[in-house]
Amino acid sequence: MKATTVIYFAIISLFSCDGGKQDSVRLAHEENLNSAIDERISEFMTQAADAHMLALQQAELAVSKSSSPHVTEFATWMAAEQKRLLQNLRMLAAQKNIILPQAPGNRSAENLEDLKEEEDLDKAFINAMQKNYKDVVDIFEDGTDVRDEDVQLFAKSNLPVVESHLARIEEMEQNTPANNPVTEDNESN
Repeated sequence: MKATTVIYFAIISLFSCDGGKQDSVRLAHEENLNSAIDERISEFMTQAADAHMLALQQAELAVSKSSSPHVTEFATWMAAEQKRLLQNLRMLAAQKNIILPQAPGNRSAENLEDLKEEEDLDKAFINAMQKNYKDVVDIFEDGTDVRDEDVQLFAKSNLPVVESHLARIEEMEQNTPANNPVTEDNESN
């Protein structure tokens, strides 16, 4: 039995002991490291996949449960963007033999569960997207200087895209009714 196979099964056993809550992001990253994938490349790819899967699930939740047509429209657009980014990320990972997580990591899953429990889903969705997307921008910034030219190009070419998503989320946040209370000055205009 190869040493990497033994290590792989040891890692699987280790993660199986955490109450059945295996962190798919950590498992994918460990598998990549066992396959001699550069650690920074693996971190970028697995974290980007995790962040996009979380954003997709948040958007899908908002599409199905939002009380605001404005938020539903935004969430529908965001879900389509996340699907496109994930598809491109998965194609690159397949070319590079990089394993991506199949589901969001434990922390992302907890964030999604927290969002599901919010009373004001629309406001909570926008806040959660804003927080998540600040992380996404950081992840892509880190990816712009990895050692693989193709992965680096992917990060560089998509960094402006994720930055524009964050800008749109921040614009949504500024335009939500809770952040723009009606005042007498606004009413007279």
